[in-house]
Amino acid sequence: MSFVYLNGWRCRFHDDDLAKTPILSLHIFRTQQKLYEAARRGHGLKDLASARSLDEAIATGRGGIWLDLTDEQYSSVKMTLKCNQTAA
Repeated sequence: MSFVYLNGWRCRFHDDDLAKTPILSLHIFRTQQKLYEAARRGHGLKDLASARSLDEAIATGRGGIWLDLTDEQYSSVKMTLKCNQTAA
């Protein structure tokens, strides 16, 4: 997941090809706590180092974190993309 702060945290979820392929259209989190929640739910906060890296990225206003999604979570993200494409 990559993110940047521009009047809210603009986030994109990417496939595992070195973050080149977004798998979800832009999603906006209003608070940094939502970024932490996404990282926690996505099993991205594996240790103290990953938590510190996320803290530093948030302080900088941009960054990313590798998530380890379950098959169910990944399917849900992919389904959201298909719904967004169909609605457009």
